[in-house]
Amino acid sequence: MSLIRLTDANLSFGNHVILDQINLSIEAHERVCIVGRNGSGKSTLLKVILGSEDLDSGSRILENQVQIAYLRQDPPERLDITTLEYVSQGAQRAYQVLSLHQQALEDFSHTSSPELAATISRLEEEITAHDYWSIGQRITATLEQLGIPADRKLQEFSGGWLRRIELAKAFVSNPNVLLLDEPTNHLDISSIQWLETTLQSFPGAIVFISHDRAFVDHMATRIVELDRGHIYDHPGSFNSYLEGRNKRLEDEKKQVALFEKNLAEEEKWIRKGIEARRTRNEGRVRALKAMRVEAQNMRKLSDFGSINVQATRSGKLVFEIENLGLELGGRTIFSGFTNRVSAKSRIAIVGDNGCGKSSLIKVMLHELPASQGSVHIGTNLQVAYFDQLRAELDLEKTAIDNVFDGKVEANVHGHMRHAIGYLADFMFTADKARSKVASLSGGERNRLLLAKILAKPSNLLVLDEPTNDLDIETLELLEDLVSEYQGTILIVSHDRQFIDNVAVETWFMQDGKIYPYVGGYSDNIALHEQLLAPQEPVKTQAPEVAPTPAPQRVQNRSERLSYKEKQDLRNIPIQLEETESKIAELTAKIESLSMDPNGYLELDKVTQELTAQEQLAEQLQERWLELEEKRERTGEVI
Repeated sequence: MSLIRLTDANLSFGNHVILDQINLSIEAHERVCIVGRNGSGKSTLLKVILGSEDLDSGSRILENQVQIAYLRQDPPERLDITTLEYVSQGAQRAYQVLSLHQQALEDFSHTSSPELAATISRLEEEITAHDYWSIGQRITATLEQLGIPADRKLQEFSGGWLRRIELAKAFVSNPNVLLLDEPTNHLDISSIQWLETTLQSFPGAIVFISHDRAFVDHMATRIVELDRGHIYDHPGSFNSYLEGRNKRLEDEKKQVALFEKNLAEEEKWIRKGIEARRTRNEGRVRALKAMRVEAQNMRKLSDFGSINVQATRSGKLVFEIENLGLELGGRTIFSGFTNRVSAKSRIAIVGDNGCGKSSLIKVMLHELPASQGSVHIGTNLQVAYFDQLRAELDLEKTAIDNVFDGKVEANVHGHMRHAIGYLADFMFTADKARSKVASLSGGERNRLLLAKILAKPSNLLVLDEPTNDLDIETLELLEDLVSEYQGTILIVSHDRQFIDNVAVETWFMQDGKIYPYVGGYSDNIALHEQLLAPQEPVKTQAPEVAPTPAPQRVQNRSERLSYKEKQDLRNIPIQLEETESKIAELTAKIESLSMDPNGYLELDKVTQELTAQEQLAEQLQERWLELEEKRERTGEVI
């Protein structure tokens, strides 16, 4: 049964089309995730479903007695009230109807009339339908169920607990439909898992916006993508959505091939970016698995004390940590941590909010003095720091000025790069590149800060909550950037899939201890369950992870690589780098010609040249992937 229907819905803000003749229905008991790029209008669509945003045309239809609750992103405006007072605000309609009913009964006792009798009957029908008679008991029961003390002030709670209190406020209205806008933002992993478990037991329909791919995979029964004013329905899992999206974009590319040079620049990089990422994904996953095997072997050697410390100090050893501990305000943040970090390590640091993840990094970088133990930093360390507060961006300067300090081009890792072309690698159009940072969205600022710090020489990349406010396509771009980075990486994140996709090693922080292991977040579910289960009022049933079989290297002599194929495997990456450099130069040239009144005379020739180079890059990628898969089958070493 459809609880809410949008029919031929249209909505625009100026020239920006948000909804273009869309039709959408929300069925009982389903969990619908709305996805799309930053700025595509997801929050606006949620407000249309809620009824707080009016359509330009079309209709919004609700079934009788449908009750909608909205879990907003923003924290409560007042923090000096108790949880009971705040959660009771979610039952305003109940108290209002009960008050009207009481007043109608009193009026009827003095002056009976058919109108008053009809009013009383209508009010009683609503009270019964939504069980307003027992609203007080429901509020108390909801607080107890979610483990929330009724008499404590909001200001005493962390961000994760405030999100729990917001959920209690939404639940007490006894809704049929629950709307959630980025419910996992700024929550730690244990809070996200608690939220998943709680929402999965909700009996009504849920419509939510999220870029947390693991959360979407565990929650959604259906995914609705909003793209350039249109919606695309994908029943099933997140992976099936990705397959459907990629197929749709591939079909779209074929349809527009005849007039591609007339497409908007933004649409070009959408298709190109996803296609390039798709061809690289398989090789990246294989490389990550190989790095984890290598790290596991190194850890085994280290456990037996056979690593030559002297040999690893000449640039190969980034950090040597001995019995490290930190105390702040009389509280032990962590203690007794010993480890070595070698060059090109990719380490994710995870744990609850406030457990000391950022403090650990500051101690390692000597920005904060240790209370015990020591950290020896290797030679020639150059740090690029992606701060979760985005403090390195000047809001009054343009994107170009923030990255290139007012220059049109600059030397980036040994190559002269045009500012427009370089920022295009981070999905900025020419107009966005010239815009002030203050006008950019949160996700765009994240991308800009990445562009800024990666433009400078570094060999240690510190990413502190890099995935906040990023849409799914930008997350994929970030994963690409991390996978291609040649230095050491330290990552603080609550995004489980991001950690699984990029981390070679994970440090799990809990109760003042640090537990390192090789792999991503999901590679040690047992450890997380053991450490987190006592902390949670509602136990989270984590998905089982099948053991990874040992890799088998089977030498198929009939398929051995020929001499030429081996040469191609070695040379194609060099050719690809040269081709991508030419593509960047041609893209920058097109940008320059588009601003020149006489540029049209040369524009067609340069555009054809760019198309040829893009086709060459695609052919090289496909050839390399084919050869790499063959090399892996045969087990040959190149």
